Amino acid sequence: MTLRGLVLPVLLIGALLAPAGSAAAAPQIFPERFTLTVRLLDRAGQPAPAATVPSIDIFKLDDPDFIYRGDPGRIVLRQGRYAVHATIRTPRPGLEPSYSFISHPDLRINGDTTLTLDARLGKPVGLSSDDPAARGGAYSFHRYARIAGETVGTYEEFDPRYHPTYAATVPGAGSPTFAYSQIRRAAEPQLELHLLGADGFEVAAYGFLNSPVPQLRGTFTAVYAGGGTTADLARVDARGKLVAIELPSGTTYAEAFRRTANIKAAGAKLAYVVVSPASGDWIAAAEAEEAPALPTLEGNTVTGRRFLARVKAAERTVSVVLDRRPTRRYELAYGGDTDLSKARVLRPRTRDLAAVRTTYHGDAAHPLREVSAVTTIAGGDVFLFTSEPTVAPTTRLEYFTPGTWRLSACGPGTGCASTTERLVRGRTHSVAWNKAVAGPTFRGATEDRTYGRRPWAWRKDGALDLAFPMFGDAAGRPREALPEIGDEGSIALYRDGALVQRVPRPSRARIPVQAGESTYRLIAEAIRETDWWPLSRTVKADWTFRSSAANEGESLPLVTVRFDPKVDVLNRVRADRRISIPAYVERGGVSVRAKQLSVWTSADDGRTWQQVSVRRTLAGWRVDVRTPPSGYVSLRARAVDTAGNRVEQTILRAFGV
Repeated sequence: MTLRGLVLPVLLIGALLAPAGSAAAAPQIFPERFTLTVRLLDRAGQPAPAATVPSIDIFKLDDPDFIYRGDPGRIVLRQGRYAVHATIRTPRPGLEPSYSFISHPDLRINGDTTLTLDARLGKPVGLSSDDPAARGGAYSFHRYARIAGETVGTYEEFDPRYHPTYAATVPGAGSPTFAYSQIRRAAEPQLELHLLGADGFEVAAYGFLNSPVPQLRGTFTAVYAGGGTTADLARVDARGKLVAIELPSGTTYAEAFRRTANIKAAGAKLAYVVVSPASGDWIAAAEAEEAPALPTLEGNTVTGRRFLARVKAAERTVSVVLDRRPTRRYELAYGGDTDLSKARVLRPRTRDLAAVRTTYHGDAAHPLREVSAVTTIAGGDVFLFTSEPTVAPTTRLEYFTPGTWRLSACGPGTGCASTTERLVRGRTHSVAWNKAVAGPTFRGATEDRTYGRRPWAWRKDGALDLAFPMFGDAAGRPREALPEIGDEGSIALYRDGALVQRVPRPSRARIPVQAGESTYRLIAEAIRETDWWPLSRTVKADWTFRSSAANEGESLPLVTVRFDPKVDVLNRVRADRRISIPAYVERGGVSVRAKQLSVWTSADDGRTWQQVSVRRTLAGWRVDVRTPPSGYVSLRARAVDTAGNRVEQTILRAFGV
């Protein structure tokens, strides 16, 4: 699916060409080109103000590769049928602007044409939950065109607290190729700023670049301190207050950060920054390690400048909430039809949604996780580009519009994992993220630039092409080792007992091999030693299998053993107890019948090992383990499937006690 914001404007221009040395070649006939003039009117009937981002998207209905993205005015197009989408901003005195999504889904161009898209056609659209505390989050409106079996689309994303939204299609211009959808993630706001008093209002403020975000909730005095220089701050009492400053257009981030250091040195609790004039901007990006010296808010919005004017006139009392640990999560998505002639403001009841009891396992010292969700409506992916923070360890109920969702969770100490779930209205489902034991798995597929979507480990074009998700979670969701964050390890391949190649990295390798059938031994080791990854510090797998050129294009028959113990949210089991751990012998992430499974445990990080009892069950295997009084349990397993493929797998610090 093609999305606005990820493509460049494209104007296709034809030409008459003849092959070299072939003067008699027949001329090629190209469709004529015409001028489309697009005019936009806002909800007051005035010409729409210039936008900071392109406001027009045009798709050719018989060519999914044609996408124009730009501004209204004169646009040269070939003869044909087009979907034209506009996003129209309407200013509102003292408030943030509204946005109207106006579309002509099937415009026929066979001569010079003028198209007026009028925001006054728009009917209200929006989504919210019935939980009044979940008023934050994000909202996005998507419009699609189904072209030659493909879906292309455009989207806009907003903070739903500040921007009323409207949508419509041009009357009489319906098309079966057109569809729309809207998606909302509803949660408690991460940042709230209110000016208190009889003339008070909520301020559309955002976290300044790289700003620290402590847990903060309370009322403060807000004071104006000019440009935040030491001289400006010497004229005010900043102690314990929110200090608002105004920086000239062209200020660098580095200089802005220095001004926040001045504010902190003056004893302030918070900083608030606005660029003047309103059209101004920062002229230099910040280095990754640069950050404000204290929590800093940015108010380059209509209400943000209005707030600055009030504080500039006199000290004011404000309320502030900074909280990146929301406890609520609603993922709402609706649409799919072609009719935008009526209002589409929806407020589904929680009881009509699908509930998901979600557990975020992890290390309490590194709690933040980022979660996201994608569903499909009318053949197009529906999603929000902004992820939502949550905390670990915790278990909570989350709510989704019934349907199929692709869920993802990322965070320090966990990597990223995803799962696809069919969620049913009125039912409570369960999903656990980052649950021990983390180990190798080959479920699903990976992607690369050469082959696109492909198996994790396969034989292709005369080589073993290898990608190793050595840190998959207990549910079998793959997660790769990441050398860029410091993961170490190696990959070694042996053919008929002789070393073919050793690669000094733990994640990916491509090793050429001979065509004849041979016995291969493949050893992969991933080492992650960092404070935010307390478990599965070393994961090693030693595979034996046969392969030849006859297996070209096939996955390698690599067997893995997946353990799924009953652990708490910190990935611990009870100490000094006998426990039974479910285990599964898998190939490609799917359970296979094993001829043999043997398991050993260690309570001293692998210095000594004790073999434990293993028994077969209908679902797989059970491993009986006596946990130590404290510390960690490491696991070693050997398995052989019915085809003779073997693995010896070692996981140091598989779970805690």
